[in-house]
Amino acid sequence: MACVLPPAPAAAGAAKASLEEVRAMMAAGAPELALGLLNDAQPARRDDVAAWVAWERERLVVLESLGAWDRLTARVDGYEDGLPGPFAGHAVLRAVRAELEQGRSATARRRLRALLWSRRPPPAAAEELRRLVVESYLVEGAAADAFTAMLRYRLDFGDGEGPWRHLAARVMVLAGHPDEALELLDGATEDEAGFLRLLAGIQAGHLDWQAGMGAVTAAAAKGLPARRHYQLAGALADRATTPSQRVEALERAMAHRRLAGEVHLAATSPRALWEAYETHARILSNVHQLLIGQFEAWLALAATLTEPEPVAARSLYAFVATAAGDGVWRRQAQSALVASLGGLPEGLEVLRQLYGGDDGAGTTEVPEIIRYALVEQALAVGDIPMASEMARDLEEPPPGGDGFEWSLRRARVLVLGGRPREAARVLEELLAAYPALAPGDVDRINQVLFEFHGVQEPELAYELFEDMLARVADDQRRREVLYWMAESMEKAGRPREAARLYLRSAVMPGPRAMDPWSQTARYRAAEALTEAGLKDDARNLYESLLAASAEPEHQALLRRAIRQLGLPGPH
Repeated sequence: MACVLPPAPAAAGAAKASLEEVRAMMAAGAPELALGLLNDAQPARRDDVAAWVAWERERLVVLESLGAWDRLTARVDGYEDGLPGPFAGHAVLRAVRAELEQGRSATARRRLRALLWSRRPPPAAAEELRRLVVESYLVEGAAADAFTAMLRYRLDFGDGEGPWRHLAARVMVLAGHPDEALELLDGATEDEAGFLRLLAGIQAGHLDWQAGMGAVTAAAAKGLPARRHYQLAGALADRATTPSQRVEALERAMAHRRLAGEVHLAATSPRALWEAYETHARILSNVHQLLIGQFEAWLALAATLTEPEPVAARSLYAFVATAAGDGVWRRQAQSALVASLGGLPEGLEVLRQLYGGDDGAGTTEVPEIIRYALVEQALAVGDIPMASEMARDLEEPPPGGDGFEWSLRRARVLVLGGRPREAARVLEELLAAYPALAPGDVDRINQVLFEFHGVQEPELAYELFEDMLARVADDQRRREVLYWMAESMEKAGRPREAARLYLRSAVMPGPRAMDPWSQTARYRAAEALTEAGLKDDARNLYESLLAASAEPEHQALLRRAIRQLGLPGPH
């Protein structure tokens, strides 16, 4: 380990950001940084209203880019009276859009009514307000209200172009007028118009299931967004003419549902897929003369269909997984369903919807074999809360899995998911099962223990490091564990104990050791001693490091550290 000394201190008094720099940070993909610059540099409203408004407009843009809808609406609601009229109206419209993004259409309409009553908006603003009313009904799936509001808008303002034409077409599709939507979109070349034409064509029956599936597959190959894929697959499910087609379309819809956002067009649900599986399975059972309850024969049939007709096999597995009273058959079906869905590009997402969707089986009913798969799926998409919920009492590894590795994964998921004490218990049990740890095992455990620092639980990390120390025979690994124990004490606000542990790590080879690891540990000990008020001891350590260092940069940093102690005279 190389000697790690701090860099030279940064120059103080950096200039405040300009609006141009804030916009540059936004364009570079750093909206949180842009927001921090705004907080530091925005002038006070009482000093310069016009300047404050210019910065505030940019703040609303940043909050929108972050998807911080609650923060945006709270910010707008907190404005004092007396703001310039154009900006006040602009801010309310941004708040309305934030409400719509969260599906709060009734709240959005209340804001719109308040804006209309408080002032007479200019024609351009009135058009936008009326469009937002239409959109608010669309968000909640109120087809008749959206259609009525859209007709009134068209009477007052005409058809308009671009985004309005798309909005009107979406309303027509939702309200069951796909041919009118196609007529409205005639000649439009935008991507959104192409999507809406395809959706309306499927709904109107101009494309049968096979042609529609081919068109959706071709669009997906060109980068079809998840929300569009979801909506198109949902529409295809309604055009299916066989149980197998309906299952296949619904599986595609579920694969994209979590990222869909807009669920008011051709929306469908996990329950629809469960019902489609059951319908398909019952038809298969009639064809093959299978009896309800004798599910061993159902599973045997499914096994023969796994390769030639995987949709049929999954339907049988899904039905047996929910209907079988015998635990052995049920678990066998669940395992086979996981394996079959795992062969699809987004199959585990389908499984997540079936068991974790808003009308799926629910987490309290999810079988163990399914939960193992969902832990992996949730980790793959960064959904730590779901992974934590699914893993919390899965004490045994999945079939064929490694117990040591599973305990580490489960502990990491629990600590990141806000259950650090549960994670600590998992690691305590793991350490109790391994009285001696190999160096590689120590490294693997360390990676989990460091996560406790990130969730502000350094004391738990310390206790586990201490437990691990008794199981480590390799001297270098023992030095490392002592160092991480010291770091835990430092993060816990106990610098005296931290200094002691850093020094134990430094002097393990001998009291005068000055290898790179020892130098780093001594430096950290000196910092901790300074924080603890033991400045003479800190100076002793800095001076011993100074005597051992041959690098001018390190020597300069150490002399600076000694001067900053503020002790009189040479030591």
